[in-house]
Amino acid sequence: MRRTAVVYLLLSLTGVAGALWLAHEHHLGTAATAVSLLPSLAGMYMTWASFRADRTEAAAERGLGEVADLLATVVREQWESEARVRRLNDPYPLPVSWVPADARLVEDWPLLLSTAAGWPGGPPSDPESWATEPGGLTGSDGEIADVLLRRVPTRRLVVLGAPGSGKTMLLVRMLLALVEQRQPGGPVPVLFPLASWNPAEQELDAWLAERMIQDYPGLRDPVLSSLEPMTHAQALLTGRLILPILDGFDEISQAVRGTALDKINAALRLGQGLVLSSRVEEYRGALAPESAVPVKLAGAAGIELQPLAPAVAAAYLTRDAGGRETASAARWETVLARMPSGETPIAQALGTPLMLFLARTIYNPRPGEGSVTLPNPAELCDEDRFPDRSAVEAHLFDAFIPAAYRPHPRYPCKWRPEQAEKAFVHLARHLQHSLSGTADLAWWQLHRTLPLWVWQITCGVLAGGADWLAGGAIAALGHRIPAGSMVSGYSSFLDTWLVTSSGGLVGGLAGGLVGRLPGGLVGGLVGGLAQGLTYEYAGQGDTEAGFLGSIVTGLAYGFVGGLMGELVGRSSATGLMMEESVRERWLWRWGVAATGMAVGIAYTTANGLEYTGFGIPVKLAVACVFGLAGGLVGVRSPRRQETPPMIRVRLAWDRGALAAGLAGLTIGLLPWLSGILSGELLGGGYSSFSAIRASTPFTYAFAGAIAYGLKAAPANLTSAVGPATLLAQDRRTFSSLWFTVTVAITVVAGLTMVAEPTADVGGNLYWGAQDNSNFADAQILAPLLGLAGGAAVALARTAIGFFTLVRGYAALRRRLPYNLMTFLADAHERRGVLRQAGAVYEFRHIDLQHRLAERP
Repeated sequence: MRRTAVVYLLLSLTGVAGALWLAHEHHLGTAATAVSLLPSLAGMYMTWASFRADRTEAAAERGLGEVADLLATVVREQWESEARVRRLNDPYPLPVSWVPADARLVEDWPLLLSTAAGWPGGPPSDPESWATEPGGLTGSDGEIADVLLRRVPTRRLVVLGAPGSGKTMLLVRMLLALVEQRQPGGPVPVLFPLASWNPAEQELDAWLAERMIQDYPGLRDPVLSSLEPMTHAQALLTGRLILPILDGFDEISQAVRGTALDKINAALRLGQGLVLSSRVEEYRGALAPESAVPVKLAGAAGIELQPLAPAVAAAYLTRDAGGRETASAARWETVLARMPSGETPIAQALGTPLMLFLARTIYNPRPGEGSVTLPNPAELCDEDRFPDRSAVEAHLFDAFIPAAYRPHPRYPCKWRPEQAEKAFVHLARHLQHSLSGTADLAWWQLHRTLPLWVWQITCGVLAGGADWLAGGAIAALGHRIPAGSMVSGYSSFLDTWLVTSSGGLVGGLAGGLVGRLPGGLVGGLVGGLAQGLTYEYAGQGDTEAGFLGSIVTGLAYGFVGGLMGELVGRSSATGLMMEESVRERWLWRWGVAATGMAVGIAYTTANGLEYTGFGIPVKLAVACVFGLAGGLVGVRSPRRQETPPMIRVRLAWDRGALAAGLAGLTIGLLPWLSGILSGELLGGGYSSFSAIRASTPFTYAFAGAIAYGLKAAPANLTSAVGPATLLAQDRRTFSSLWFTVTVAITVVAGLTMVAEPTADVGGNLYWGAQDNSNFADAQILAPLLGLAGGAAVALARTAIGFFTLVRGYAALRRRLPYNLMTFLADAHERRGVLRQAGAVYEFRHIDLQHRLAERP
C-alpha cells in the first residue's frame, strides 16, 4: 500500500507540473489550466489519507503485552551496555550490603502485611515468602531482587544510603535481575532519574510518560483501541505494566520534596510496585518538614546501604591493581595499613563505591600502562594535607578528570586534561545555574547558555543576508532566465539584482519562522538595508523605492514574518515545554501592538500614501490593523521555547493547522492590501515591489498551516535512543523537512504566482496571466520562497539549529570543543566522567557536578 500511494502521489504531481508546462508552451491559458487541475487535489488527499490509515491500522494490531515485551528487551540491552561502560563488573561486582531502614522512615510492618493481603486481585506475591519482620530484609549483592519481589509484601521499597554509597549501582543490578525474572506480559522495570522532575508543576504520571517517550520514542505511538486518546507510554503506566524505579529523590529541590512524596502517593495504584532511592538525611527531612504535615511513601518498606568494610575496599583496590604480589598492588601498602581501624580519614573516605572508583582511576594503571608516571596513593595518608574525610574526597574529585584524560594506551585522547576540565566546568555550571541543578545533560538544552536574543538576531541576520545574496545569484544567471520574466531586459547586473531581491520579504518570513518576532524584524531589516545599499550604489537612491523606503518596507515584511513565527510557535506538536503559564500567553501586549502601529505608519509613508488626500486616514487604518495583529498574535506564544529533537515528522491537518493557515492568509494580506490601496484608491500606481505580491498571502497561509501541522511521528520501538542517535535523527529530520517543505511551498507559490494579477505602466491591475511574465517569475521567485520557507520551518521544528549555534559560539569562546558530541561520547564510553540515562548524559555522580560547578 505504501509504495502504491507514494507512486500515485508522484505521478499526480508530475501530471500537474506537465499540464502547466504545456499550457505555457502552447499558450493555452495558464490560469485556467491551474484552476482545472484543482479537482485532482481531492484524489491526491484521499490517497494520502488511505495510506496513513493503512499504517495506523497496522500499528494498532500490536497489543500492550507485546509492547511491554519489546520494551523489556530494549531496557535490558540498554542497561547491560551501561553497566559495561560504568565498569560495574570490572574487576568484579563490588559487594554492597544493607540493613532495614529506620522504622520512623517507613510503614509499620503489620500495616504492610495487611495492606498487601487486602489489595484487589489478591497479594502481589506468595505470602509464604514474605518477611515476618523488617529484619528479614537484611542482605547483600544479588539478593536485592528477591527482597523486592518476595520479601516485601507490597513490592514497594525505599533504598536509602549515604552519598556515593552505591544506590544507583544497586538499582541497575536490581533492574537487570528483575528483567531476567520477568514473565511475558508482566511489568517492565524502568529507571527514572528524578532530578529532572519538578513536582510543583507536573504530575508524576505525566512526567513518567514524557520521560519514557524521550528515552523510547516508539512509545509516542497512540493507542487506537483506547476510549481516551493516549500514547503507548501512558497506556503502559495506566495498565500497571511499568515498575517505576525512581532514582535520586534527594536531587529534587528541598522546597518541593514533601510535594513530591505526596504526588508519588497520589499516583500509586492499588497493587502497583515502586522503588525509590534517596540519601538518608534528605529523605528524613522530607518526611518531617518544619511547616507541613509529615508524609511517608505509602505502603513502602525500606533498606539502608552500609559502608564498605575496610577489608572489602582493600581487596577491591588490590585486585584492580593486578592482584597480590604485583608492583602496582604494592603501591597501596601504606594506604591499606591505615584502613583496618576504619577511623583514619583515608579509611572513612574509601568506605563508599564512588570514592573507590575515583581512587582506582587516579592511582591504578590501565592495561598496558606503567605505574611509574602515576601519582603514588601513599600521598592520601598525609594528614597535614588531608586532615579529614572531606579533604580526601575533595582531592579525589579534583584529581579525577586529569587522571581520566591522561594518555590512554588503547584509546588516544584528543583533548588535553585542562581542556576537558574547562569544558566540564562549563557544562556543570550550565546544569547548576541555567537548569536549576538538574542532572540531565541534554544537548538540545545547551542553548540556555546563550541569551535568546542571540539566537533570534543571528537567525534574522542570516535570513536577511541569504535573501539578498539569493537575488545576486539569480542576477548572475540572468542570461538563462526566460524571455518575458521581470528579470530579463535589464541593462546591468546591479539593476537585475535590484529586481530579483525580495527586499526583506523572504528574509522576514524565514527569520520570523525561526526567530519569532525579533528574528523577523532583523531579517526584514537586513534584507531591506542590503537592497537599499544596492540602490544607492546603483545610483537609484532618489527613486521611490530608495534607501529609506527599502529599509521601512523590509521592516514591514519582517514584522509580518515575525507574527507568522509567533503564531506557528504555539504549536504543541513536538511537545514544546513552555516557560510561561497558559494564562499569560493570552494577555494583550501593548509593546508588540505599539511596534505594529509604528511599522504600519512607516510602511504606508514609505509607499507614498502621505502625498494624497486620503493619506492620514489610510495610515491610521493600516497602523491600527498592524497594531491589532501584533497585540493579538504576539502574545499567543511564550517568550522562550524548548524545542526537543524530532525523530520523524508527519503532517496532521487538524483545526489548529487550518486556523494557522487562515491566520497566515490574514497576516500576509496586511501589507499587500496597503499596496492595493495605494494603487487603486489613491492613484499611487500599483507596484509589485512596493507591495507584497498577491501570491505571497497564500504562501504565508500554506507555510503557517504546514508548520503548525507537523507532528512528531513514532520511532522504532525495538531500540532505545541515545544522545548521538537522537542528534543524527534530528539532523535527518531537518534535511527531509527542508526538502519536503521547500517542494510544497514552491508548488503553492508557483501556482498562485501564475494566476496572480499583473499591472500595466498606468497602474491598472489585470487578473490572470496576460503574457509569459507570471510563468517566468514563478520559475524564479517560487523556488526562492520555497528554499527560505523550507529552511525556516525545518530550523524552527528541529533542535539542530540551536545546537549548531551554541556549539560554534562556545568553541569560539574556548569553552567547549567544537566536536562536542564526540567529546561527550568519549567522556561516557572511555573516560567514565559521564554516565548515560536514556537520551541524556549525567555526570558520574551529582557531587562531582556540584564540585565542578563551584570552581572559580
